[in-house]
Amino acid sequence: MSRIKIVKIRNFLAIVFCLILFTGCSEKEYVYLDVAPQLEIIVEDQSANIIEGATVKLYNSSEDFYENNNPLQTKVTNQSGKALFKDLDETVYYFYIEKGEMNNYYEVVTFARPLRKNEIKTISSIIR
Repeated sequence: MSRIKIVKIRNFLAIVFCLILFTGCSEKEYVYLDVAPQLEIIVEDQSANIIEGATVKLYNSSEDFYENNNPLQTKVTNQSGKALFKDLDETVYYFYIEKGEMNNYYEVVTFARPLRKNEIKTISSIIR
């Protein structure tokens, strides 16, 4: 191929690239998600061993938690010791975990900051 043809092809490709670059990027598209908050609770024992098969109950209020009444959702931890609660509101929840004689009653049972949309809050909790 002659040197002139190579230069013309390079110039043509450079022009096409610039056109694609400037016309394709001139308008940016943003995707806004509006996903309900999620809460992931990881259950461990005192030695930091994960606990599979623990029952985790989620409550809307401290009254329901202390009375063990009206759980919003109930999950069982998987082989990774995790229970995932989906489609929640932007609020603070209380949770009770139990497996056999072990529970989290005297450990972490809530969190300070309300959940937010597009967030998966992860909390580790110990049962004794």
